[in-house]
Amino acid sequence: HCALFELLGVLLGLAVHNDLLLLLLLLASSSSSTLADLALVEPRVAAHLDALLRYDGDVEADFALTFAVATAHGGQHELLPGGAAVDVTRRNRARFVELYADWLLRGAVAAQFAALRRGVAAVAGDALRLLAPAELERLVCGADDACELFDLSALRPHARLDG
Repeated sequence: HCALFELLGVLLGLAVHNDLLLLLLLLASSSSSTLADLALVEPRVAAHLDALLRYDGDVEADFALTFAVATAHGGQHELLPGGAAVDVTRRNRARFVELYADWLLRGAVAAQFAALRRGVAAVAGDALRLLAPAELERLVCGADDACELFDLSALRPHARLDG
């Protein structure tokens, strides 16, 4: 099924190539995902993880979590080496939330995003890496004047128009 994601990437790459400015923020972002990022796509999961961070009781006894989480295919993924043997406690719960949010948004879909990136790269090359995540977000979400994001006078001497 990764071939379908690659095809989608090619379509998105064509959109970018044809100046439609349809970009994906996660395609260019190299930073890890946060709980705030997770809240945008999985608000209920993010709310539960936030509740874990704010919980005043005995985290270890009451939640009985480890640094291993269930996968969609019935397997288990360790968020860190040996994670199945590491209990989530009051002291390490922030690290658990950080790793789990990043895994949900990146690790769990790594193969699909890799295929999507290959498809975009087949058309747009490394062009997406020229934009910061905030710039991509603004282009995807829209802006009154997207050109105000860039100093075009600084870009012109270094650019070569082709085609």
